[in-house]
Amino acid sequence: MDIEVTKRVPFSYEAEQSVLGAMLLDGECISDVFEILRPDQFYLKSHREIYSAMISMFNQGKPVDAVTLIEELKTQGVYEEVGKAEYIVKLADSVPITSNVSYYANIVAQKAYIRSLIQACDEISATCYAEDGSAVEIMDMAEQKIYDILKDRTKKSFSTLSELLIDAYDHIELLTDKEKVDSLKILSHYQDLDNLTGGFNNSDLVILAARPGVGKTAFALNVARNVAKYSGKKVCFFSLEMGAQQLATRMLSAEALVDSAKLRSGDVDDDDWIKLAQGCSVLSKFPILVDDNSNITVTEMKAKLRRVDNLGLVIIDYLQLINPGKRTENRVQAVSEITRNLKILAKDLNVPVITLSQLSRGIEGRGENQKPRLSDLRESGSIEQDADSVLFLSRDYYADQDDKADENTNVAQCIVAKNRHGATGHIDLQWIPQFTKFVSIEKKYDG
Repeated sequence: MDIEVTKRVPFSYEAEQSVLGAMLLDGECISDVFEILRPDQFYLKSHREIYSAMISMFNQGKPVDAVTLIEELKTQGVYEEVGKAEYIVKLADSVPITSNVSYYANIVAQKAYIRSLIQACDEISATCYAEDGSAVEIMDMAEQKIYDILKDRTKKSFSTLSELLIDAYDHIELLTDKEKVDSLKILSHYQDLDNLTGGFNNSDLVILAARPGVGKTAFALNVARNVAKYSGKKVCFFSLEMGAQQLATRMLSAEALVDSAKLRSGDVDDDDWIKLAQGCSVLSKFPILVDDNSNITVTEMKAKLRRVDNLGLVIIDYLQLINPGKRTENRVQAVSEITRNLKILAKDLNVPVITLSQLSRGIEGRGENQKPRLSDLRESGSIEQDADSVLFLSRDYYADQDDKADENTNVAQCIVAKNRHGATGHIDLQWIPQFTKFVSIEKKYDG
């Protein structure tokens, strides 16, 4: 083997030899190494062949030592390629100490990740020079290649049932302490909604859907404000439809209780200015981050979010405006790809991701019964499948009931149509249009 030729490429000849040698000398090392390394992470082809042969022997329940390995290599037809018996014996003699095999294996893995980065950079560079796609598509591709390497590096091994039972016991014990539970949950702070759903779970994709003009952006902003205030964690709001300044104005109207029409027209009196100053003072303390890039992809969102510490919640307004990042055959396929990536985003970041979505026009053709259904989601197949929870906002449901129209024109329903973790149902909310704000309805009881 001409080691001089390979010096330019990051790899450790000694570490690769030591891993294989330790596995030959001590069968206890084999399972430890299998949890860390794949065959393709060995740089030298001969080492990959030897390691693959050991995996095959282990899977078949055969003992692994120098003699049995030689026979296996002959059976697979690679005996000549790996250096014959002399090299197998050399491997066994090259091990400083078998108890350090995990350390040797990690050296091999680290070198493999560096080589993967070099390969990814070469491919990214070649794509850039060839201009094979738009700048956005190439950046998405580059981001994904780096992220795939990172995800591979942080892969998890199996957990034993005994370990899981300890975690489950600790979690049950934690649930008995209400104060600790409340501090760990991401709650909307709409009490009826939190009682129904148990709060937003980490790694969940939550779809909040409604027809245009019902107030889904306003409700999402109300939730963002509540989470930022009570949890102390950062809330990232991606607004693909509305500008950041418009969002801030809406939040200020809701916090200061100043009519949003006045803020749009500039017809603000002295009392309003006092309220606005107080509202600004309160809102400025909330850790809410806004991105109003209207042409963003899920990959770009992920890149930005990974740099945010103490992240508690992500809100995206709204799904149908997200750039798929690559060409697709049709709109249904594009939305399917987006929702799948949003679910992966929530899982990778371990935070709830609330994504707003439009409902189809079909809801308006059902006469009096315009209560939303899961089938009303546009491109519903993938959205319904990937979402852990689906919430609908509806005000038309009440407005179409003649006997209640006057009383409940500004009453809205938040319908929990899907809840992977618990019950479904609905809650009532009071809609205050002049402040673009939803509030819980105080329940009144007789006697």
